[in-house]
Amino acid sequence: MTFNHFIQSLDLSNSESLKVRVLLGSQVTDSLEQIAISSTGQNVALASSIAKIVFRENFGWIGPESENYNAKCEQNWSATCHLQPSCIILPADKHEVAKALQIITTLKVPFAVRSGGHNPNRGWANAGENAILIDMNRICDVVLSQDKKTVEIGPGNRWQKVYETLHGSGVSVIGGRTGDVGIGGLVLGGGFPSFSSEYGLVCDNVRSFEVVLSDSSIVNASLTENPDLFWALKGGGSNFGIVTKFTFRTVPIDKIWFAARIYEPSFNEQILKAIEEWHKAAENEPEGSIVHHIGHKRTLLGWIYSSPVEFPPLFKMFYGIPYESWFVESTIGTVLDFSRSTSKVLGPPQKLRRDAFGLSTRSSAAFYTLAYNRWRQVSGQLYEETGCDMGMVVQPLTTSAMKIGRENGGNALNAAVESQQWMSYLAQWKNEDDDECVRKAVFELGDYLRETATKMGILLPFIFMNNATATQDPITGYGSEHIARMKEVSKKYDAQQVFQTLQGDGFLLRKV
Repeated sequence: MTFNHFIQSLDLSNSESLKVRVLLGSQVTDSLEQIAISSTGQNVALASSIAKIVFRENFGWIGPESENYNAKCEQNWSATCHLQPSCIILPADKHEVAKALQIITTLKVPFAVRSGGHNPNRGWANAGENAILIDMNRICDVVLSQDKKTVEIGPGNRWQKVYETLHGSGVSVIGGRTGDVGIGGLVLGGGFPSFSSEYGLVCDNVRSFEVVLSDSSIVNASLTENPDLFWALKGGGSNFGIVTKFTFRTVPIDKIWFAARIYEPSFNEQILKAIEEWHKAAENEPEGSIVHHIGHKRTLLGWIYSSPVEFPPLFKMFYGIPYESWFVESTIGTVLDFSRSTSKVLGPPQKLRRDAFGLSTRSSAAFYTLAYNRWRQVSGQLYEETGCDMGMVVQPLTTSAMKIGRENGGNALNAAVESQQWMSYLAQWKNEDDDECVRKAVFELGDYLRETATKMGILLPFIFMNNATATQDPITGYGSEHIARMKEVSKKYDAQQVFQTLQGDGFLLRKV
């Protein structure tokens, strides 16, 4: 590509074009190909300087000298991801995303993409000093169609804003269970929602994706347009392009019932047995879902029902378990009301260091109890040594939840069509000096759980990407046929393999 072609592709004013030409003219060669094979540090500095002209400081570009640089670097949920990129590009629309990729791919600069930044794995949604971060926060429209059948959602949103926009419309969307979680990573990883037995996973409710590919072209992916890309984006992660718009089908959910209680640890084994009983009942009654979290000192258990019915019989096995207090009192409300009630009680997220891992098994109270007892030993010792609070979560899914994805055009996940649970553990601590100790404990606990589940004959190969730690390999769990299909899609839509070679990190096909 010539200098002129590159500058024209950025669609700049005459004065801006001149500034970029001066920057390029200061290089020791007049060949973009030669510049691209220069040292990474030189390329990143040049790309950052060009991006500053194209996107303008404090509008679409933030650098180390910018007033809000540190705040932007620390926007990620986990402090382990508070890195300092060469610059942060904040595109305002799909065309600016295309320009950002044009700069990055032409100069062969490492990069990362951030939607909400909720993933705790270092480098997944942030980048260090020799890379550029594309922050999608400014692409944040939420537009409900006139017939209320679809809603267009920008990747810069949080689910709370989506629910606020739809509030009072009589419809909702199958999205994140926590309002402060972002859109992009959750959808591309599959997404675990409420009401999964009725509507499937979050990704199964996307009608179309608008995607900027590595060559800066903009395409749509749906059942009828680029259907192979549509399939791969549903659970395939950040391997194929940058999604600039998610079009969801809405669901006729308005008034719902929800409640949540706090329990003392002495009742945890009783709760785990009740979860297995509930899971069996939920196979025949899809309207309900549960929220479960065992913490160091207390346990949270919540119920959500998609109709305005207080204390439905579906959850009867939980009602008689003695509880300490209400976390959220019995409420007939909306999805937004539920999101607000939990956010109000939980308060703003603390700036903690975080790591997580997940595994999938068939439902088994015996396994839950073994897992809980080992977790209690490990987490107790870890808390004494580091102050780390490690949580344990059982997340049941019904056969119906797995079947719906296949009926809606399929997805990349290839999770078994059977009743199962996606167990998750999240460690949270304060001090960087404790990183090695915490991660060692997390790793060893994961090994024990996999070995135990294997011996019991209940381990499933699938690993939920949204819960996986950096050392896990969720894509391998998709199976060889799905991996081969994903790699074909990757080569078709990313011929130069930009998202495998220049993207800093993630659950990438290059690792499989």
